[in-house]
Amino acid sequence: MGILSPSQDIKSFRLFGICFFLIVLNGYFFQFMASCFFPELQGAPFTEKDSKIFVLAAGCLFGPLLETLLFQVLPNQILTRTGINNIYVLWIFPALLFGAFHHYNLLYITSASLGGLIFNYLYLKSKSNPKHAFLSVALLHSLYNLYGFLLVK
Repeated sequence: MGILSPSQDIKSFRLFGICFFLIVLNGYFFQFMASCFFPELQGAPFTEKDSKIFVLAAGCLFGPLLETLLFQVLPNQILTRTGINNIYVLWIFPALLFGAFHHYNLLYITSASLGGLIFNYLYLKSKSNPKHAFLSVALLHSLYNLYGFLLVK
């Protein structure tokens, strides 16, 4: 149960790659929107005053682990246990929670909600193996945040 077959590995890796591409595309699209149409909304949860080690630890390790638990695992478990099994509710509701949690500005909420859809899609597609689902989403989120930290100004 804990080990994926080779064909499952390939499908999981392909899905992960597609999700990474989409989450980066989402980030660039909303960064473009902010810079062109809403320059006053530029900003991030961390400032220049925060240490780089703190930003890396919070944004690339602890944040993704905690947020995967809070915005993919728990909402889906709670909804399922209360009898809500509609795939669209299971996909969209946690994503909206994820977006609302990132309330730096309206554009950021929208971007985070769409990102939450991508994270939650990966979670739901991987849910047959809960440990794999959790780790896949947390890793995707960590890599996206690391990408932003290293390559996006």
